Amino acid sequence: MKIRLITLLILCGLIFSACATATEQAPLVTEGVTEAPIPVEPTNALIGGPFGGTVALIIPEEPATLNYYLADAAIVRQVADATSMTGLVVVDENGEFQPVLAAEIPTEANGGLSADKLTVTWKLLANLRWSDGEALTSDDVKFTWEALSNPTSGALAGTGGIDLINSIETPDPLTAVVHYSAPWAGYLAQFAYGIFPRHAAGESADMSNWDWNRSPIGAGPFVVTEWASGESITMERNPNYYLTGQPYLDKLIFRIVPEFAAQIALMKTGEAQVQLWPGIDSPEAYSEVVGADANEVMVPGVWNLAIDFNLSKPFDGDPGATPPHPILGDIRVRQAISSAIDYETLIRDVLQNTVAASTSPFAYGWYQCDIARV
Repeated sequence: MKIRLITLLILCGLIFSACATATEQAPLVTEGVTEAPIPVEPTNALIGGPFGGTVALIIPEEPATLNYYLADAAIVRQVADATSMTGLVVVDENGEFQPVLAAEIPTEANGGLSADKLTVTWKLLANLRWSDGEALTSDDVKFTWEALSNPTSGALAGTGGIDLINSIETPDPLTAVVHYSAPWAGYLAQFAYGIFPRHAAGESADMSNWDWNRSPIGAGPFVVTEWASGESITMERNPNYYLTGQPYLDKLIFRIVPEFAAQIALMKTGEAQVQLWPGIDSPEAYSEVVGADANEVMVPGVWNLAIDFNLSKPFDGDPGATPPHPILGDIRVRQAISSAIDYETLIRDVLQNTVAASTSPFAYGWYQCDIARV
């Protein structure tokens, strides 16, 4: 039985040139798994499908961590999503927030958001478990805030609004009441990137040095069982995953293969079934792979490729922009660097016209207006 494996690539920023994609690059997917799946009827699955088997995915670089908040590259989130970083909510394909570990989306209508917008009450699903079997509770939400708000956390992503939280109350194991000092428009995404287990992560003040970052106790569908640096990361089904009957696969293997030729070879021999981030500079190489036994899967989404300037003064222990960076703090320097980038050549020769130049991380499109001409 052939199985089409659709790989959901996560929205992220990449350090490159300031462009926004017009067409998504497709992961290459061979049809099939390395072990024969056993058909069963899942009891609480989102979609029906065969059960069992192993899938090997090719990734071009090794993630430094599986802690999304410490992510310095897109590959971290792509691998971490399978294990450690399951949040309270997720944004669906329509741009709407949907509950994951949360029982509901907090709003004024259901009492989850106070009238003054300063208090948000999160209700968790009952009977949640971490991958080691320990109960997942509101105290873990509080611990996540304690870790991320610590000035020594080293957090690089997903911390917007953390500094506005005054306190978090946990009146019971399923309720976390978040008190803000000022209204935070992004409150729904506050814990969307994942939460940490207080009992297994480490000291809140030492997040960047946690052993958990490479061998996480998580709430995701898979658990890391082996990490062979420079070679592969192996994951097996989480027996305590909150969705009954999922995940379908027994095992995931992320094979770390930087060389393009080696990636193609693994796909041709069937030693890997999914190639994330396939190269676009040698389309002829895929002619021997794509066919009856493989598919290109286009993944919807908006991607931002950008140069992110460090505006903070180096080595002063303060991530803020005051005092500013001695060189990049000068807007004229940043403007000069931007002006020196040959966007047209990058788009045409490097990215083969698969992206469009942009001056913003958002794909605004054209404003619909009718301006009277004079």
